[in-house]
Amino acid sequence: MSEEVKVTSVEPETTTEAQTEKATPSVEDLLAKLALAEAEKSKLKSANDKLSKESAEYKRQQRASMTVEEQKNAEIEEKIRLLTERAEAAEKENNHNKAIAAYKVIDDSNVVENLIGAVADADHDAIAKIIESECAKAVRVAQAEWLKSRPAVNNGTGNSMTKEEILAIKDDGERQRAIARNIQLFS
Repeated sequence: MSEEVKVTSVEPETTTEAQTEKATPSVEDLLAKLALAEAEKSKLKSANDKLSKESAEYKRQQRASMTVEEQKNAEIEEKIRLLTERAEAAEKENNHNKAIAAYKVIDDSNVVENLIGAVADADHDAIAKIIESECAKAVRVAQAEWLKSRPAVNNGTGNSMTKEEILAIKDDGERQRAIARNIQLFS
């Protein structure tokens, strides 16, 4: 029962210059690919130009065969299409500006996540609600800071008058009101 032990040796892989050359293309190869890409680009451009000319010619022929009323209707339809495109672009830009303004105001990461979700879903009502709530929150914070910066209002408990000044008031009703406002002087 003899056991044979097979010994295999593992040699580290070394990259030869031939393998390196295959991995990185030469300058000539790159220039050849660039030339092919340029040639393809010029072919596509000329094909596009040809199709554009054919399309324009087709439209001219179609307009020539139209009656005056059909031409007016076609012009009106084209104007409506252009106005609709402009309105959609303006609405998209407006929504984009709203989102940017909202992101600048928001400090809470949960609200930002909700806003991102609403923008991704194009849920304009949710976006408007989030923006309104954040603006209201900002107003409340600003009001609170403003109230903190104001001096305390004299609610009648301060010593605005001395006991002698109050007693020197000649009008009985006014003197009684002053005593009521400064009752702590008379206790």
